[in-house]
Amino acid sequence: MKLNKMIKTKEEIKLIREGGVILAEIMKKISVMIYPGMNTGELEKKANKIMQAIGARPAFKNFVMPNGEKFPTALCTSINHEIVHAPAIPSRILESGDIVGIDVGMEYPYNATRNPRNKYSRGGGYYTDMAQTFLVGDVKPEIKKLVEVTEQSLYLGLEQVKPGNTLNDIGKAIQGYVEKNGFSVVRELVGHGVGYAVHEAPQVPHYAITNKSIKNIILEPGMVLAIEPMVNVGSWKIKEAVDGFTFETEDDSLSAHFEHTIAVTEKGCEIITKFQSGQKNKEKYLGIDWGEKRIGLAIGERGSNMAIPFDVVGDINSLMKVIKNENINRLIIGNPIKMSGEKNTTKEFEIFIKKLKSILDIPMEFVDERLTSKEADALIGDKRTKAPRDSIAAMLILQQYLDRIS
Repeated sequence: MKLNKMIKTKEEIKLIREGGVILAEIMKKISVMIYPGMNTGELEKKANKIMQAIGARPAFKNFVMPNGEKFPTALCTSINHEIVHAPAIPSRILESGDIVGIDVGMEYPYNATRNPRNKYSRGGGYYTDMAQTFLVGDVKPEIKKLVEVTEQSLYLGLEQVKPGNTLNDIGKAIQGYVEKNGFSVVRELVGHGVGYAVHEAPQVPHYAITNKSIKNIILEPGMVLAIEPMVNVGSWKIKEAVDGFTFETEDDSLSAHFEHTIAVTEKGCEIITKFQSGQKNKEKYLGIDWGEKRIGLAIGERGSNMAIPFDVVGDINSLMKVIKNENINRLIIGNPIKMSGEKNTTKEFEIFIKKLKSILDIPMEFVDERLTSKEADALIGDKRTKAPRDSIAAMLILQQYLDRIS
């Protein structure tokens, strides 16, 4: 696409902005489904269902790749050492300790009569593109650091988006921060223009431009870009997987990926796909289903009204690591009660609670758990539910509390 086609009108950006808000909401709905035991096929179904309902088209599905193959899914679900472009189908189960990059693009509005129509697309809609890397269950601190550094590098790059700056200003900011933290930036995959098509000019490198292979364009108001650093633990080099779609790290080290569609404005940068998950600033709860050998865990937040199965741990030390790593503010503990309403606590349970109170300085609340085991068994009978029984029981305990305070 020629350089003069990079500039979008205010009316076009208005529709791109509308699509970006919707795409971020889709990402938010997918994010609450990410927990140990979930499979990528279910995430794919969710994304397709929402897009169909709101009159959008998944931009990646049936996209013709450089090898001539059509990409099979709406989502890219790249796990651990996979960098990008891993199809969501065939389904794969997410396991505790994984990281998964969710990349999704969309054309909106699709086959609508709203003006101005995008004359470069048969569907007449405009394209947005975004990606987030999510932690699955209990993730090691060094892996969490990779994800945090990658996300922060994106925002440091976005700070350089302003009229008069160049693509090189963006790339230098990202590369400098990433390498300062001991990681590497992928070179062979870059960001891009977006709006009229899912991929268009210019190429946007996430590293300093040291040769003429990528043109160092000056940023102008009206440009719409997808900036998406891909950061590896080891080497920046990549390899193609056997499926012909997925790119992996050459040395099989872990990789994280964050992306926003942004518009260059007179004042600087507007994030079109702003992802408002609220995860960092809301009170975070941990639901606990205690057992002598297994402790089921679930996570939820004030205002979300949704408990999510999280993990199963074997002892109180492992539980403490989860509380610390996930920045838990309040424990919601299942209180063993007989069907008659009488207490059913054991000496071991009382010792467990006493030890928690001696080492933690956060609030604890107790919820009647007399029905949660039977309900958990019923949910496990549903083939769509892959989480462990103990974490499902914890989810039901926490859900009772969330319903009560909502």
